[in-house]
Amino acid sequence: MRIRSGFTIVELVVVVVIIGILAALALPQYIKTVERARQSEAMANLAAIKGAQVRYYLENANYTTNFDNLDIDNTSTGTYFNYMPLNPGSATGVVANATRTGVKNPCVAAKKNYTINITNNGTISVPDCF
Repeated sequence: MRIRSGFTIVELVVVVVIIGILAALALPQYIKTVERARQSEAMANLAAIKGAQVRYYLENANYTTNFDNLDIDNTSTGTYFNYMPLNPGSATGVVANATRTGVKNPCVAAKKNYTINITNNGTISVPDCF
């Protein structure tokens, strides 16, 4: 009599189903983590734009909406965000914003492109797209 070793097809299917369930649970959390990392890039760029806006304001007594007037490189188009310096109104105080592009944007499936704003006092608003 011969002893057979190995896995049956039922055992393999059970393992594949378990792996599929674990992947289905882990993937959304992974996507959120990656998006938060991309948002941190935008926040760092917005802080640089805000600093340049403040320097421009101290020299000219107003803010600018043109990157050419700022003392930083033109970063209007980033990898995942498009940046825009703004002249803050009295109500908003937003000196720059970053709008999420469609490049690997998980929020596009929910039809949500979002914008991160930074005010002249340094407050950053990050909307949640999930």
